[in-house]
Amino acid sequence: MLAGTIGYILGNTNENGSISTGISDDKKVMQEIEKLKQMYDSKIAEKTNNYNALEAEREKVQALVAELEKTKNDAQALVKYKTQYQSLESKMRLLVDEIVVLKNKKTNITIKQEKAQVAKKVNQPKIENTVTPVTIPSKKEALAVTKTESIKPKSDDFFTKKELPKQEVVEVKKTSPQVRFEKFSKVTLSNVKAGAYSIKSVAKQIETNVSGKADLIKITFTLNDNPTAKSGEKNYYIQIIDGKNNVLGKRITEYFDNESLTYSLSKTLNYNNQQMDCTIEFAKKDFEKGVYFVNIFDRDELVGRYNFTLK
Repeated sequence: MLAGTIGYILGNTNENGSISTGISDDKKVMQEIEKLKQMYDSKIAEKTNNYNALEAEREKVQALVAELEKTKNDAQALVKYKTQYQSLESKMRLLVDEIVVLKNKKTNITIKQEKAQVAKKVNQPKIENTVTPVTIPSKKEALAVTKTESIKPKSDDFFTKKELPKQEVVEVKKTSPQVRFEKFSKVTLSNVKAGAYSIKSVAKQIETNVSGKADLIKITFTLNDNPTAKSGEKNYYIQIIDGKNNVLGKRITEYFDNESLTYSLSKTLNYNNQQMDCTIEFAKKDFEKGVYFVNIFDRDELVGRYNFTLK
């Protein structure tokens, strides 16, 4: 019995020990699973936060794209309105020119009609005087009179018909502004020159090719004499371009029909059909080195050009 009781006690102790060790192993596994679960929860939380941040940034980008689309449409609308304005302005100028031509034609027609009526009134008494002497005498006298006097009316009628058209042609040429407009020729330029100058005093300017010493650009040219050109004010547009292809000065854009011109400055001259020397000065600070181009325009037509280099 003693041996049995000892064996029973030893068996129970072994079983309890295994049970206790099994229970401790289970606790460790549960703790590791809890830690793994917490790690996954933290990763998921980080992922959701990053996802929300990305969603917010994407919404900002979408709003920016919408704003850019609006501004793009506004820019396209501005370009469209500008082109429509230019086309309407060119059409208006064409209509104004047509109105001027129609007025000139109307005045020419009224002048011709008045002169034709005057010519008819002048011819009528001459025809009556030539006919009445033939009807008054008797038959025998009439034969003699018609033989001698029939030549005179024919010669008178011939000269009157021949002289009147000459007078009308001369008078129409004198009074018709349209004929004068067609005969006007263009004014040409010569001796075009441009260069940089350094101002030493009010009356002293020295030409230079050093950009640091330049104070102004002087442009000189000659309007040639032309008796068949239209006298009066002549407006020229001066375009100065530096070595970086930039237009200097006011940079004003002028539209001519379907063409546009961006120029630096303009000059109005009073032309009287005689040779005329002109000088234009363009002052500026800090001239850069490079090749400078000077172009002279009569409306949108290039009539003179020159270039020079600053070191």
